[in-house]
Amino acid sequence: KEIDSVIIGDGEMTFLNLLDNLSKDETIDAIEYVLTKNNVSSKKGVFQTAYVKDLDTLPFPAYGLIKGDLYKGTFGTEKKMVNICSSRGCPYQCTFCQVLVKKYRSHSVEYMIEMIKHFYGQGYTEFYFFDDLFNISTQRVIDISNAILANNLKINWIFRGRADKINEEMIKLARKSGCSQMILGVEDYTDEGLKTIKKGITIEQARQSIKLAHKYGIEVSTNWIIGLPTHKTKDDIKALVETSIKIGSDYAQYGILQLLPQCEMFDEAVKDRVIHENSWRDFVNNPVPNYQIEPYDKYIPLAELSVLYKYCHTRFYRRIPYILKRIMKLKNFDQLKRMVKPAMRILFK
Repeated sequence: KEIDSVIIGDGEMTFLNLLDNLSKDETIDAIEYVLTKNNVSSKKGVFQTAYVKDLDTLPFPAYGLIKGDLYKGTFGTEKKMVNICSSRGCPYQCTFCQVLVKKYRSHSVEYMIEMIKHFYGQGYTEFYFFDDLFNISTQRVIDISNAILANNLKINWIFRGRADKINEEMIKLARKSGCSQMILGVEDYTDEGLKTIKKGITIEQARQSIKLAHKYGIEVSTNWIIGLPTHKTKDDIKALVETSIKIGSDYAQYGILQLLPQCEMFDEAVKDRVIHENSWRDFVNNPVPNYQIEPYDKYIPLAELSVLYKYCHTRFYRRIPYILKRIMKLKNFDQLKRMVKPAMRILFK
């Protein structure tokens, strides 16, 4: 059966209903929380969102069905890696971000430890917590770290989080329990810009968090957005990459701003006539291959942003002292092999 559909919100139960429907001679248009080409017009822009209130009621992901040895982190160790989402939602109000369900929900610490033990028993020793916001509080990270230590789990783990939810007790315990890297969303390079996008942090907070992480041997990767409304010229982008270097990032990832419906910046861009209100609706009604997301190009054209995107990565990663530092930190040949491919792509393309 040919299907053109999108699941809105949490997908576990909805996707199961969709799979059950495949064996039946019934339309999928009436399945709750499923958006199709046929029902998008009838819903008139009002879509229900699937929502799992108690995440602990969900079963563990069935990673035993895949060949785990094939999946390893580029900047991790040579060991098997598994992705875990310990929470969903984000209560913050960043204007560029689309979160269908803002309410923050998390697995209990007990559930998380049982999940880690489950995958640990399958040979996984590297864990990537890819939550939108793992460290909603320092206490949550402290509790998880203590539980890992109490269960004598010899693992390596990485998390994504905020720069203003970090303190020394948390970092010290996280490192002791195996945390080797944290990924911080900084996004813009000035406090004024961060205030404009309602990020709720300062550059100094990011700098101090990185300094504290380094004190206990945790590396930090920072995320940045280029082409924000506060970026009027290419000099703003160049200043952004210099800031990403100066605050001490071990790794940096840069992305061109892409706006999705139901975020504040999307509505502002529509009002300014930078993008069209119905562009995504038109795509859903008539999906085509290689669809190009409408760029925010009020000040800097997409072609120039694409050049600056490459500039940011080459400026950060082509520094000779940086390259030598990364080589000195390599522990074995397997790590070198995993890093060569992305390094070549960054440095020579």
